[in-house]
Amino acid sequence: DFLEIYGEIEALLEKHRNASKDDNGGGRFYSVEDLKWFAIDSNNRAVQHDMLGDDQTASKLFATALNLLPLCGKDMQCHAKSMNSAYQNSLSRGIARRGDSLSSIWSLVSDLTG
Repeated sequence: DFLEIYGEIEALLEKHRNASKDDNGGGRFYSVEDLKWFAIDSNNRAVQHDMLGDDQTASKLFATALNLLPLCGKDMQCHAKSMNSAYQNSLSRGIARRGDSLSSIWSLVSDLTG
């Protein structure tokens, strides 16, 4: 499942980020080109799920793309605003579909993080 793959990528990047702090940044785990590909693919899949009305999956994938974006080089940073806007819209629609009660919001947050 591609969501599991992106979850593993984020976990590996976080592990590497923590290890890099100890060795003064001794290189990247993935190349910048690989990270760009993952970010673009995650964003494109998010857009597909967003168009299908699958806000939960879209939100997870938009979040992954946004988490990868700072590692992708300066040429990708121009996409941050539109990616963040799409992520926020997806979250908002997901909350609206579930209702706007506090328990629904916590349920959505739980689904996105768990």
